[in-house]
Amino acid sequence: TIEYMNQQQWEGKRIKKFIADKQLLKEICGTYWSQELETQYVIYLQDGKLMGHHARHGEFSIRYVHDNEFNGKPSFFNFFKVERNKSGNITGIYVTNSRVRDLWFKNEE
Repeated sequence: TIEYMNQQQWEGKRIKKFIADKQLLKEICGTYWSQELETQYVIYLQDGKLMGHHARHGEFSIRYVHDNEFNGKPSFFNFFKVERNKSGNITGIYVTNSRVRDLWFKNEE
């Protein structure tokens, strides 16, 4: 139960922590290019953890949320969702943060 200012209450359902399987994490690995920003991010596995890298910003951690959605630790790569084609292959990602919504990064692999 969540209570707001001792007045309203909302009932909620506890969600179990989801641990992504290694195959899913491997699938997301690759290089993603934004034509609009003319920049790329590389997503890779390091010691079983999903990581990202940008030439100027360096290395950062990425956490699987659910389905095809992920969170990045830095504010510029705060949230992204994976786009797949009909065959299930990853075509790219849509990045959202405080300054942009659904910025397209194409999978270069």
